[in-house]
Amino acid sequence: MLATEMLPELEKEAKKRQSESAKAQHDGKRFSSCVQDCTQLEQKKHCASADAATVFGVGSRTVAAAKKIKKEAPEKVDDIIKGKTTVDAVETEQEGAILH
Repeated sequence: MLATEMLPELEKEAKKRQSESAKAQHDGKRFSSCVQDCTQLEQKKHCASADAATVFGVGSRTVAAAKKIKKEAPEKVDDIIKGKTTVDAVETEQEGAILH
């Protein structure tokens, strides 16, 4: 859950890197070459969730799940932070609630 607190800043940094990289790749190139470079850049883009996951020693899927919980079940966040439950447990519970 704490990794989600870092995401807004990491996402800004990732967008800035992507923009700078795309601009550098486009300078002086013809349109068809630029389109190909954009496609390759999109496939290689760096994920802010992966950065946050690395800092906290968890998987990027866990960070993505925590972000979803924070948005869809904010009442569960405090219990996760206090160690009363886990991101995985809440995610499973939420998925079960959707199915029923």
